[in-house]
Amino acid sequence: MIAETVIILVLLLVIIGLVYQFMFDVWLFVLLGASIFYALFLAIEIVTARKKKALLKTEVKLQPKKVSKTAMKAAPIDADIAKLKAFIQSNLKKGFKEKVIRNALHKQGWSKDKVNKAFKASK
Repeated sequence: MIAETVIILVLLLVIIGLVYQFMFDVWLFVLLGASIFYALFLAIEIVTARKKKALLKTEVKLQPKKVSKTAMKAAPIDADIAKLKAFIQSNLKKGFKEKVIRNALHKQGWSKDKVNKAFKASK
């Protein structure tokens, strides 16, 4: 996206320069306007990236339950999968990518098996 914007701005400068026979005032005005536009574009991109990162950090952190081996055999895994499924669906609706959600869950201590089952259940 950024590369396309830069290419368009360069082509615009060339066209304006040719039309006005390289009039310095017009060229300088367009260059200044393009630079301001590009700076605003970058600022907006940085702000939205930080907001997404902040949302991921403030999202309710799910912690795996510590349960004994006998209780694990007796208790169904469905409760954990349901929590993970709700977490995954809410973050997908917010625009987070699957890879980012998976990494966040792995950092919180969830096993790959449970995460995979929850993603399959949420689809």
